[in-house]
Amino acid sequence: RAAVMAYKDVIKEWPFAIEAAVALAELGVKAVDVRHAIHKAASPKDAECATFNLLEAYVTALGSVESGDVITAQNTLGEIKQVFPSDPYMTSAKARVDAIDNRDVQSALREYAAIRAKSPHFVEGMDEYALLLHEQGNKGALEALSCEMLELSPDACETWIVTALYYDITDMHVDGCLAAEKAIRINGQSANAHFVLGSMCLRNRRLRTAIKEFNLCIAVKVSMKAYQGLVKAHLMFGSHANAMMVAKQAHKRSPQDAVAWSLIGDVHARKETEYDKAIKAYEQALAYNPRLFRAVKSLATLNIKIGKIHVARAILQRQLDDYQPTDEEELVQLYCRLAQTLMLSRQTAESVKYYTRALAIRPTCQVAQVALEKFEQTRNPEYAAAMSDDEHGTVDEEMEFSRESGDWMQDAPR
Repeated sequence: RAAVMAYKDVIKEWPFAIEAAVALAELGVKAVDVRHAIHKAASPKDAECATFNLLEAYVTALGSVESGDVITAQNTLGEIKQVFPSDPYMTSAKARVDAIDNRDVQSALREYAAIRAKSPHFVEGMDEYALLLHEQGNKGALEALSCEMLELSPDACETWIVTALYYDITDMHVDGCLAAEKAIRINGQSANAHFVLGSMCLRNRRLRTAIKEFNLCIAVKVSMKAYQGLVKAHLMFGSHANAMMVAKQAHKRSPQDAVAWSLIGDVHARKETEYDKAIKAYEQALAYNPRLFRAVKSLATLNIKIGKIHVARAILQRQLDDYQPTDEEELVQLYCRLAQTLMLSRQTAESVKYYTRALAIRPTCQVAQVALEKFEQTRNPEYAAAMSDDEHGTVDEEMEFSRESGDWMQDAPR
């Protein structure tokens, strides 16, 4: 509250202080309230200036991006893009909007690529670009981006975040951590630098360091991804109470945030006696954001664990029919999850169909390859006769996914 008042005082004195307006958005102040504060602070002469409306839209757009107000951000960015179609700051902001909740990842990647093509020295937002490329598993693009930025902008914090992510995707984890640490030395206020280092430490089971870095990330900027990492780290530590405390803190910060609800579900899901609470939390998450794929996966898996395979199938089928992911990685995972559920329901032909669709999108999908190989083996009479009656195995084994999962932070070893 004190910080909000301080930033509003800054705007009263200098209504064109963009940094103060954006900081208010980061603290959760609505874009319309920030806009009102600027109007109130501006003199009549400023308000009549030809560029005032444009500046107001610029501040509103940046503030909406920070606060996650997608509709307002899209509208104001559209206005500005008409005046400055090649402005890299606005293009970067549009890419961030497209990437919110994986709404249109491919569009975000195209926007970032356009920035690199027109303004190769522009570094702002390139760490966000690298995070998307990392999630996509695009080693080639990450390598090219890292090499170019090391040559053109070797002293930028974003350059070393990009490099850290490239090292991580190529399994050079020590070099990746060193690059992330260098990014932090360059700019200790970079939330992404702390997040990337924390995620790498989490993957390598350096849990205390991971918790420290995620907390530093949240201290700089509220981040649901950092809260997600904290919950994961505490659960790996075996500290159910601390994990729940962090999940509730995330929910308190953003009570209508789908990810915050899914984190509460993640903690409850670790205890068999709390499966019902976990299911309710995931359902609430999907009520706020029906496209949150991590909640869909977890909800389907829990229903399988309690024997409601038909419910799991309905959840996954509804996601495919009504909220089909635009991100290829998520679509591949959805096909494989649905195929696995159908296999558990003894609907083999349907299961094979969805595995085939997954391979059509990503021929290297190991989950689909292994499943289809196993299916071909079962068609061999000798192999089928030797199989045990218990052909399902454990649910955890059936639902296990490989490293190619899009949610790279969640792939830390258990």
